[in-house]
Amino acid sequence: MNAAARDGPRWSFRPGTEADSEALATLHVASWRATYRGDLPDDYLARLDPAVRAEGWRHWFRETPMRVLAALSPDGIIGFSAYGPGRDADVDPIAVCQLYNLHVIPGEHGRGIGSSLLERSIADARGAGFRELSLWVAVSNARARKFYQRAGLRPDGRTQTEPLEPGIGLREMRYRAPIERVARREDPITE
Repeated sequence: MNAAARDGPRWSFRPGTEADSEALATLHVASWRATYRGDLPDDYLARLDPAVRAEGWRHWFRETPMRVLAALSPDGIIGFSAYGPGRDADVDPIAVCQLYNLHVIPGEHGRGIGSSLLERSIADARGAGFRELSLWVAVSNARARKFYQRAGLRPDGRTQTEPLEPGIGLREMRYRAPIERVARREDPITE
């Protein structure tokens, strides 16, 4: 067995910054193209532009209380989570932390990167005083729904269609749980 296999994962974590906008955007677009192929029109996925998404990330860093956690390998950012005060009209943004995004570079699922991002994001949110976690997940994304259920989140009955562009939307369902019950397990959650 080589040293890398014996010593475990070779990634680290740090807060994301506005300087990461291009890398986050590139990973975000790649993740969407891999995840939603067959669920969203191919031409829509092909039009996703990392440069446009990077501008969005820069805006979010400057104008919102969003927090970003980046997972890094020697090659760069391989995953990220973004979270902050709940945005839904029916939640208290002081008590409810919303997980806005959790993405891992395509081809790296199942290695524990997403689990580590979720667990560290929840620990940070818990430390910031949030009492509940919520997130929206695509109804068609069975892998993500299973991942969040294994972490202790459950659908709360709310659904929505996230408008992406005229005539194209993504059907989503909301998951919620008290933050003390999420990702606190003896056995690790897996992606």
